[in-house]
Amino acid sequence: MIRLGLVSLLIFLSFNTLAQEYEIKGKVINRNQVPLEFISVYLLKQDSTYLRHIMTDSMGGFIMKGYKDRYKLKISTIGTEIKIIDIYLSEDYDLGEIEVNSSFGLENITVNARKNLIERKVDRIVFNIEESPSMQGFDLLEALSNTPMLHTSDGGISIVGKSGVAVMINERLINLSGSELIQYLKSLRSDDVAKIEVITTPPSKYDAQGNSGLINIVLKKRTNNGLQSTLSSSYIQRTYGSTVNNVNLNYQTDNLLLSVGLRHYDIAYRVNESVSLIGIPTSVIQSDLRKDFNKGGGLNVNLDYKISKTSNIGFIYDGSIGGSNMDIVSTTNYMTNRLLDSILWTNAEHRKSINFQTLSAYYDLKLDTLGRKVSIMGNFLSNTPRSPFDFTSENLNTENSYSVRNESDMSYQVFSGQVDFTYPTKVINLEIGIKYTDIRNSSFVKYLNLIDEEYVIDPVRNDEFNYKENNYAGYISGFRQLSKKLTAQAGVRYEFTEIMGFSPNTEERNTFNYDNFFPSGYMSFAPNNKHTFSLSYSRRINRPNFGNLNPFRWYSNPYIYSAGNPNLLPSFNNNFELGYVYGGDLSITMYNQRLTNGYTSLTFLENTIQISNWENHLTQYNSGLNIGYSFKTIKWLQSYLFSDAVYIKSKSSIEDVIAQKGFTYYYQINNSIFLNKSKTNSILLNYWQNLPRRASNASYKTIANLRLGINVQVLDKKLQMHLIVEDIFKQNLSRGEIYFQDNTQFFNNYYDARRLTIGAAYRFGKPNIKTNRKDTKFDERGRAN
Repeated sequence: MIRLGLVSLLIFLSFNTLAQEYEIKGKVINRNQVPLEFISVYLLKQDSTYLRHIMTDSMGGFIMKGYKDRYKLKISTIGTEIKIIDIYLSEDYDLGEIEVNSSFGLENITVNARKNLIERKVDRIVFNIEESPSMQGFDLLEALSNTPMLHTSDGGISIVGKSGVAVMINERLINLSGSELIQYLKSLRSDDVAKIEVITTPPSKYDAQGNSGLINIVLKKRTNNGLQSTLSSSYIQRTYGSTVNNVNLNYQTDNLLLSVGLRHYDIAYRVNESVSLIGIPTSVIQSDLRKDFNKGGGLNVNLDYKISKTSNIGFIYDGSIGGSNMDIVSTTNYMTNRLLDSILWTNAEHRKSINFQTLSAYYDLKLDTLGRKVSIMGNFLSNTPRSPFDFTSENLNTENSYSVRNESDMSYQVFSGQVDFTYPTKVINLEIGIKYTDIRNSSFVKYLNLIDEEYVIDPVRNDEFNYKENNYAGYISGFRQLSKKLTAQAGVRYEFTEIMGFSPNTEERNTFNYDNFFPSGYMSFAPNNKHTFSLSYSRRINRPNFGNLNPFRWYSNPYIYSAGNPNLLPSFNNNFELGYVYGGDLSITMYNQRLTNGYTSLTFLENTIQISNWENHLTQYNSGLNIGYSFKTIKWLQSYLFSDAVYIKSKSSIEDVIAQKGFTYYYQINNSIFLNKSKTNSILLNYWQNLPRRASNASYKTIANLRLGINVQVLDKKLQMHLIVEDIFKQNLSRGEIYFQDNTQFFNNYYDARRLTIGAAYRFGKPNIKTNRKDTKFDERGRAN
């Protein structure tokens, strides 16, 4: 009933806003009867409140619409008001030829306008990377790593101080995660990107999933028809050599947009992990030496067809196949009262297949020229990874040996469908939508002992788990330009979730449901083109991944395993931000975040068995201030400085967990030194450092990274080459301590961050081809890992 009521309310609101609109048209000419192109025409209320804006076409003409009322029509150019006309709109209104008191035409005007590097919009910060020559000539991942506030690694992309951020292209959420997302971003070029938007408090039209915000990559608009292709290849040297290769084809006609991308990667790197659990009386000290080697490929196809001037259809397919593998040599020391009891040596092989497929289809219909439109979208995801994990453990004291195969077969299927309705009205620009998501996950985990050269199933340690989730959502959001200086946006999203988990082995069934409202609100004030102030709030939810919910035990040796928790609940995050931007160069943001019902993986000892499990227990407050400044007064140098100071206070509902609090500081310096006047050749010198910090029940030591590179573009920028050295001083280590009442855990991990990358890309065909990127809003793909 709740869901039906919500849908009925949204439909009622959408139809209730309908009202008769009338057309206003005219033609702007000068005293010489010459039509004036690119002249601004504003529709204002009688109190000069801004409503709509349009530019005249090549013949000086314009057409806009409005509701029955009295208005002012302002005609201006380059910030100079030319003429004001009072009109009363009660029917279609033709102003005819409007002669302005000016003798100029566009041939006498030189416009030298450039966008600011940083812009503060009502709900996001925008970095216009097309205004930064230093960000040209790279793959998209490299461009993101050079973007202020963003941090990239082999594991993914994050906003500084946050994790698990979703990535969109032209507001289309990329249906990939982890290493597959990284490889996909490497297949795209920074030259095709106009700007990168960092949305730390997402509005209601986006799914509420994900505490950490969104990154939206906006591609440049292309106009020329024809074929374009790009070939790119990179060689990466760490402990082991790696290669990444990509081919992209883009074809465009008046009605058709087709993009095809092929990617291939063969990556290997070394991992050193050291974890110690020091307790009384028992302690466990484990050291792993690991080789990760991932090999695979992917295909991405984007097709968009314009049926008419007002409608288009399309589909997007992305498929990945390959393997994510590990060879591990592990030594575990077991101690009692700090005296060595035994040493367990383990040799393991982990082979995980990748078979990830997504398909999205959409239909867009423009209802009029005012921006009213309807979008219908459907998404399907399939992921069927198989993960055999073979290990042999030998007790060096007793010489007992154990050979085990821990094998998992999983199947994820996600379907979602949604309808979005955009409806500008006289009072407010409305966005209304509904969405339904069906998620199914089945997994079967086997634990087999090697007996007489045959693997025999251990019935006690086998597990099967079936999971089903249905999510019903609806939202309504409104934007209003209160004046030329003040804008506001507000909305609310409602989500109702039904969950069912079933373990056939134990016949345990976990069934529950929950519903929540997720409000958001934004206000932006720009007294002039130098200053912009903003205030924003949003509430978010973070649902557990399927692996966090699955109760199966995943063993790394006979005495160490991790398991999911089928009773794990989502966490919630409230985000407040107060922002200021000066002149497009200086950005200051004060923020406060409150995390409730947070969940983390907790590790403890039960006799001699080391167990890691997921629990809801965390409440955390983050209060901070970040400042970014773009320095570009020297022609041959462009620098960006970013710093973030934050106080973190954590609380835990579990008595054994010792929650932490304290200040931390992060800073980032990106420098581009241009070697020629055209700025096609440059040297990169970037450094970031995160000082010690405390969060949840852990403390983390200082981590940093210095990267130096050179970027060269030749042959009219068709050939791009770069050489980059990363983590020169080997400072990118993960080290720290985790605190419990009865033990302290120490970790010291290094993931082969020091590396040399040599890359080249060559572009064929016409340069101005538009690639098709469509918003499918498929948020659930990140949970299928």
